[in-house]
Amino acid sequence: MKHKSIIFGSLLILLSAFFACKQQDEMYSQYVVEGGRVYPHRAENAIAAPGVGCVDISWPNTTRTVTAACIYWNSGRDTSVCVDIAAQTDTVRRSIELPEGLYSFIIKTFDKDGNTSVPVEIIGRSLGDNYLSGMLDRMTTGYKTRGGAHLVIEWGAADISNGAVYCNVVYTATDNSEKTVRAPAGESSTTIEDHKPGTAFRYNTVYRPDPQYSVEIPTAYREITGVYLLLDNKGAEKVIDYSSQIDWWDACFARNMYNGIYIGDRWYAEAPYPHWVTIDMGAEESISRLGLAPARYDNHNVADTRVASRVEWLVSTDNQNWTSLGTFDYDRSSNNLNARLYDVTTTTARYVKLYMAEYGSSPQVDIITLGEVDVYTKMGE
Repeated sequence: MKHKSIIFGSLLILLSAFFACKQQDEMYSQYVVEGGRVYPHRAENAIAAPGVGCVDISWPNTTRTVTAACIYWNSGRDTSVCVDIAAQTDTVRRSIELPEGLYSFIIKTFDKDGNTSVPVEIIGRSLGDNYLSGMLDRMTTGYKTRGGAHLVIEWGAADISNGAVYCNVVYTATDNSEKTVRAPAGESSTTIEDHKPGTAFRYNTVYRPDPQYSVEIPTAYREITGVYLLLDNKGAEKVIDYSSQIDWWDACFARNMYNGIYIGDRWYAEAPYPHWVTIDMGAEESISRLGLAPARYDNHNVADTRVASRVEWLVSTDNQNWTSLGTFDYDRSSNNLNARLYDVTTTTARYVKLYMAEYGSSPQVDIITLGEVDVYTKMGE
């Protein structure tokens, strides 16, 4: 008897569920489209790439049944753009001009019967003055050459966090053609082997606002002219003559005056004056500036002051006949750690001589100490 009660109760529950579902079907039958509702293919894989004063929206058109699409923003209240889509269209594209800012877009596609797809939402950014004002040119910090067509551009840090990706360097080649090389943001220097000597170059900095997209925005070109290139042909063997040296250890030898080491070695010369050192650059070079760096020590952040107060620069093409480029003051300040720079009339020469006639002021010292000679040529005017 107990089993009959259980079966009867279960039957009542099933009958109740059946009639409840039947009532719901009757209630919603007026909203059911016969044969099912048609949803056109939605704008899958849509992207909103950033642009200057605009957002560039696109998506692949993988079906031929979609004939149009509408793009809404501002929550769809009062803004929209609609586009017709031809059957042969592979990619739907639309650039929307908008003030600088971040926007949410809703895309709906339509077929020829007016059926609407499931909406797709994407986020896009329009760039304006605020972003553009932060696009700083990557700065150059120096220039070097080994002579001839060799040019090295040394770079400061790139603004990678703001989207800087590379610089375009446009220069005149030795065959008089105009060439462009790309300097990646992660590299500290760029070497060009066919730069026409003496000619200027220009460069810009290219930014990629969003790493997801390939959209790139360049700064205006900056022309580099009238700058000095450090002659980077150094070696101890370049020092071919000197007045004297103290043979304490290698760090004191005259050959240290043209070896590219600015801290840790030097030239010690004994009294009496005059003192000189002669450098053979190996070939005739155009000379427009000379530099003289003080002696420094690894553990002392000071410059050695035991230097003549006046120096003379002389040049020669044959190491016999010398031309003076002038006599100049030397700053003996101990807190000036930089090379003293001397601009001279541009001259072509192979040999350079640094000459010091006397110490120049009291108290006199028995020795002289100096760090490094630099030779520069000028690029452009």
